[in-house]
Amino acid sequence: MQITLIRHGQTDWNHQRRLQGATDVPLNETGREQARTAGATLPRAFDVVTSSPLGRARETAALLATQLDLAVVGAYPAITERSFGEAEGKTGPEVMELWPDRNYPGQESEQDLIARALVGLDEIAAAHPGQRVLAVSHGALIRLLTEAVSGAGREPVANLEPVTFERVGQTWRVVETPAGSVDSALSA
Repeated sequence: MQITLIRHGQTDWNHQRRLQGATDVPLNETGREQARTAGATLPRAFDVVTSSPLGRARETAALLATQLDLAVVGAYPAITERSFGEAEGKTGPEVMELWPDRNYPGQESEQDLIARALVGLDEIAAAHPGQRVLAVSHGALIRLLTEAVSGAGREPVANLEPVTFERVGQTWRVVETPAGSVDSALSA
């Protein structure tokens, strides 16, 4: 079973470098165009599209599904972005001034996020056995899940950047991305 998590398109808060987290900020026109472009360039390697319930992810999923001629099925709260508590809506300089240690009041821990994201992968796999799933999620969730599953650090996840996970037995692993894969097709 493989599930490809892909980050939603750009929002105004992304553009303004504001910490979004679980705040439901909509896509901007650039984000919509990113989703349409990605949908036109993604290989036809999926059976269904799903997403987190946040509007930016749901709209990205709808735009991708239209381009891929697929259905959008369900929304999974477990793949919603990490909550950054009181830091949400603030810019990088504001966050560093208020919380230089990056311990934001009300923030979801990395461990809780990773545990929740793994549950999300399991829920998606159970709902779509044997299907190739494209699931629109969020940057911090994808980055931290990738680091936890692979055991290696990684750069932040760009808008519409995909990462594929594969279930092996009872565990998940990050699929390496050979030439011609989903990841390399989007980065070209």
